[in-house]
Amino acid sequence: MCISEKFIKSFIFDIMKLRFKTLLLAGFSCMVLAGCSSTDISDSSNVKQEEIWQKLSAVFNEETGKAEIMAQFRFGGSTGTTLRLTEPSNITVNGQPMTGGDEMFMGQVYRATFNKHDGQYLFVFQNTERKFYENMITMNPLGFQDPPTKINGRGNTVFVYNGLPIHNNESVELRIDGGANGSASISASDAGVLSVTVTPDHLKNMKDGPVKVRWARLQARELEKGTHLGGVMSTEFISLPVDAVLMGSIAQPANVN
Repeated sequence: MCISEKFIKSFIFDIMKLRFKTLLLAGFSCMVLAGCSSTDISDSSNVKQEEIWQKLSAVFNEETGKAEIMAQFRFGGSTGTTLRLTEPSNITVNGQPMTGGDEMFMGQVYRATFNKHDGQYLFVFQNTERKFYENMITMNPLGFQDPPTKINGRGNTVFVYNGLPIHNNESVELRIDGGANGSASISASDAGVLSVTVTPDHLKNMKDGPVKVRWARLQARELEKGTHLGGVMSTEFISLPVDAVLMGSIAQPANVN
C-alpha cells in the first residue's frame, strides 16, 4: 500500500508541533520553578577567576555502598554559565581527580564515585591562576533503632534513628516506598530531634501493603572557602532499608497477594 506524500508531510508536521509544545512546556516549567539556571558551557579560562561560584555535593547510599560526588562551577553566581575547567584549573576530592562532562539540563558537571563511605570529603579546586580553595564536607551516618514492622494507616507510628542528633543546617527524612501502592516522605529539621512520627495524613495517598523504609540525613550550608560569590555544599546519607507493612490506610487497600 502506497502512503501519499500529503499524509507524510501532515505526519511530520504533527510531530514538529508536538515537539514545539513540549519545548514550550519545558521552558515554562523552568521559569515557574526557579528562573532557570543556565546550561550553557564556557571555558573557565574565558572568565574572571574571582567571579566563579561553586556547588559541591556528596550522596552516599548504604544499600549500594557507593558515594556519588558532584561539583559544578558557574560564572557570576548560582544561575550563571557553567564552566569547563581549563588547565591548570582542576578539581579533586580526597585526592582523586573528578571527571567533567556535559549533562542534559545541567551543563558542565564534574563527578567522582567511591565504593565506600569515607565520612569526610575534601574538595580542592585550583583555578587558572593557580589559586587553591579547599572545602571539607562531613557526612554523618544514621540507621534505624528498633524499627516498627507495622505502620498504622489510621494512627501514629514513631520511627527513631540511631546516630548523632541533627544540628543546624541538617534535616532527616523518613522515606516510605510502597512501589505501585504509593510513597511518602516525612521530614524533621529541629536541632536535636531523634525521631519522626508518621501520621495518617502522611499516608493518605498510599494503599495497604509491604513497604521499604529508609532514613535520609541531609545537610546544606554555605561554601567555606571560595570567591566573594561563595557557593553551596550539601550531603545526603541514605540508610539501608527495613521492611514493614502498611495496614489500615485511609486509601483504598490494594491487593498485596
